[in-house]
Amino acid sequence: MPNNDPDNITRMLRGCIVTIENMQTRERRSYHVPRLRTVGIRRIASLCDELGTDWRIASYSAPTTIANDLSGGRFLETPEAIVFVHIGRRDLVHPRLTAHTQWGR
Repeated sequence: MPNNDPDNITRMLRGCIVTIENMQTRERRSYHVPRLRTVGIRRIASLCDELGTDWRIASYSAPTTIANDLSGGRFLETPEAIVFVHIGRRDLVHPRLTAHTQWGR
């Protein structure tokens, strides 16, 4: 597949899809958050705070994580742990995503 956007600007601007899960009820909600990654994940972190209950990040997907999956790439940590630790919100990552990583300690 040709890469017509070698700087990945289009990919970055498309945003991400994040699924959050209520730890008590197991209710899940998915959101498409347009814009750059840091802006999008901060919006999701704020949403989790606003909901006022124990909501955690169950999954995070963006064009770059999908491209990495398709190319057979591997992460040392889950994408969820990587991006939410980056903004200082490790507390929002679902425990099952960090149980076997350095962030799960």
